[in-house]
Amino acid sequence: RASVESLVRRSVGEEADADFADACLEATRGNPFLVPQLLRVLHARGVELRALHVVARAGHDLGDVR
Repeated sequence: RASVESLVRRSVGEEADADFADACLEATRGNPFLVPQLLRVLHARGVELRALHVVARAGHDLGDVR
């Protein structure tokens, strides 16, 4: 969990909360190699980087990076 949270904070900023990091952890099934790709896809699609939006979009968006 700590490695995913660290990656999220480096990409999004220190304002990223624990819920957002947890949503990224869930969406990537704990694979820290997928976190940067997930964040890039979400950002490119204009998805708001908040926990609720990550969980809602992860199934579709991760299909693009797997």
